[in-house]
Amino acid sequence: EMRIAYIAQHAFFHLEKHLHKTPTQYIMWRFAGNEDKEGLDLINKEAEEKEEKEDVIKYFLDFTEGIELKMCYSLDEERKAVKPESILNRRTLKKEKTKLYEVKWKDHSIENIMWVKREILLKMGATKLVQRQDEKEAIIAGLLSKTLTTKDIEKHFGDFGIDQEQANHTLIKSLSGGQKVKVVLAASLWQNPHIVILDEPTNYLDRDGLGALTKAIEEFKGGVIIISHNKEFTNAVTQEKWIMEKGQLRREGESINTSTDTKQ
Repeated sequence: EMRIAYIAQHAFFHLEKHLHKTPTQYIMWRFAGNEDKEGLDLINKEAEEKEEKEDVIKYFLDFTEGIELKMCYSLDEERKAVKPESILNRRTLKKEKTKLYEVKWKDHSIENIMWVKREILLKMGATKLVQRQDEKEAIIAGLLSKTLTTKDIEKHFGDFGIDQEQANHTLIKSLSGGQKVKVVLAASLWQNPHIVILDEPTNYLDRDGLGALTKAIEEFKGGVIIISHNKEFTNAVTQEKWIMEKGQLRREGESINTSTDTKQ
């Protein structure tokens, strides 16, 4: 699965809530329980907006022969409609190219836990639960090479120029602008994403911060998508540009693969 990291133009806003934490404490808080708490805020907001616009289809549990999830067609069946309370696990049906989610139903015992297809859960209005489980699975896949321990976090910050003293003993409020940029980038890349999206990344950055950002982009081995009005910055760090001007979209340049082990 592709993992994507999105860094908003107000990325420092997130750090403002954690000025009295050290960078290590921030990482431990943000990714505790194999969930990205910053990412969950975005998921919850998008899911709520989507659920408000969509009509929810009701399903009920039929116990006639074992247990089966069926769509409601009558008022009597709608009175027995169930709602997902939580998702416990996920697995993939490769032949059918779909995913199943292990669901615990509200007001039902654990004996009625069952596997449900993704499409059905979305129809039931469980978008938030589905996306949250997807996010958790993506994080687990991205963290196979490291754990949420002080040792691994120190090593991760070290790759971004944040030394052990700064990571473990310096409060975020005491860091320079450039160091804060490094903390934001390190946190966003903790999951080992394949693609990083930077939304107006040069906003609110001093020269130190801009230099740190440029260096991080150059060294990142995955794909980088930048949304920016800063032509000088984008010209310096990108090979391909899509420019929207007066309602017209045009392309300049071409992306290149800088991987040394890729055959041309």
